[in-house]
Amino acid sequence: MFECSPSPTVDEQRARWPTAAEVLRIPGTVSLRVGSNSMLPTLWPGDVIAVRRTPGCDIRPGRLVVYALKEFDVHRVVRWDPNAAKMTTGVIVNMFTVHRAVRYERDALITRGDALLGDDPPVQLSRIFGEVVAIQRGRSHIVPREKLTRTQELFCFFLRRSRHLQSLLLHLHSLRHAMNRSPAAPEPIS
Repeated sequence: MFECSPSPTVDEQRARWPTAAEVLRIPGTVSLRVGSNSMLPTLWPGDVIAVRRTPGCDIRPGRLVVYALKEFDVHRVVRWDPNAAKMTTGVIVNMFTVHRAVRYERDALITRGDALLGDDPPVQLSRIFGEVVAIQRGRSHIVPREKLTRTQELFCFFLRRSRHLQSLLLHLHSLRHAMNRSPAAPEPIS
């Protein structure tokens, strides 16, 4: 008889929160998969980031910072997404946020997603786990820059103002991702 294990409950997800946070507090680097589009064009859904433990007071403006704004966000998966979860039901916990450090304000860091219009609420330095030191996108390895190029800034200007442009780019990105994962075409017979 086939038995299906139930989806994790919110309490089970809460039990995992301290473990994930503790892993990020260990010196060294940890890899995390990006599941959001708030950092386009710097980070794309499906990118894998290497996070190095860095105290909040050592983060410089312009760096990509990983933090927990609140304990956790729980979202129910309702459809299959090749860049995130490969399930039709279940629970995903978004425990961490990756945004660009903008400035310090009192004892907090102000951050913003590259594709977002406004700054995030202040992040207490104790909520900061570290900074992104590398990005893996497919076979490419990228070192994040502290400043966007002028082309990226212009691109972000339009992304921030057009949800349709964001949707189009994400659709094209998922098509490209699917094409890269498909089996190679057979060699023609000569």
